Order: sequence, then C-alpha cells, then structure tokens
Amino acid sequence: MSEHATVQERYARATQASNLADDSHHHQLDVIKAVALAGGLGSLLIRVKVGLDATSYPQLVEKWKERVTGLADAKHWPTCIKPDRVAVEVLRYWLNNVCKECTGLKYVKHDKSPALKAEICPCCDGTGISPPKFASEYRRYALDAMSELEEIDLAVGVSAAKRLRRAD
Repeated sequence: MSEHATVQERYARATQASNLADDSHHHQLDVIKAVALAGGLGSLLIRVKVGLDATSYPQLVEKWKERVTGLADAKHWPTCIKPDRVAVEVLRYWLNNVCKECTGLKYVKHDKSPALKAEICPCCDGTGISPPKFASEYRRYALDAMSELEEIDLAVGVSAAKRLRRAD
C-alpha cells in the first residue's frame, strides 16, 4: 500500500477487503475505526461516498441540510435561496462528481482501445472531476456550500490520519 495514500483511498480499499482480520499482518480495520472515531458529518460523508454505504445516506442528507441552513443563516443568504435545495444539489454533485468523459482517469480515451491518449481530458482539465453545473440563481451559494463540504472532507481525513499515526 502506498505510504502516501489518502485516508479516503485507504478506506475504500478497506471496505473492499476480503479479510478484515485485525492482527499483526492485517490492518484494514484501523482506517475504518479511525474514520468512525472522527465522527460527525465527515465520517458520514466518507462512509457514503467512499464506502458506498447507502444506509447512511438519509442521515447524511439530514445533517448536511442542517449544516447548510446554519451556513445560510451565518452568511445571511437571501430568503429566496432555499438552503435545503442548495444542500441537496451540492451533495448530489459531490457524491457523483467523476468526469463522465474520462471516468476519472484524467486523460482522453482511445475510441477503439482501452488505452489512454497522452492528452488531458478537456472536459475536466485533467482533474478527473466534472465541473459543477449549479443553476445560476443559486450558484454562488452552492459554491459556498461546496467549500464547506470540501473543508469537512479534508478535516475528517486529517483527523483520521492523526489517529492512524498514533496507532502505528
């Protein structure tokens, strides 16, 4: 396993592991425990997006709506902007933001071959992530919420990584 793999990448591998033994040779549970102990919205985000845990989705949506409503109040969004609608749209995008053209591989695919061209995908500019397409009337507010979501994702990764370092 790469020493530089993110917590999210390690979590994805752990949830797909065929052996979850917790002994001197197997450490898959460590990252799952670290994410769980990080708790809150960040833990739910990783469980749903990376772990594909559909059972946590309803709880994630409710907590995320509450968070965006708080953000809207704190930043004094106009009353015509519905925080619940913004929350759902942002979460929908964030959970499925892989570029459709390159399927997240960042390069243009050959038409008749599984190989990739040495050409960066023009749809995502080589990020592997499709650009957000929020409605113009609430784009600014959706981008605020996206920023918040990315901070939460980063924070849970940092928190879990600290726990993992302590466990080593």
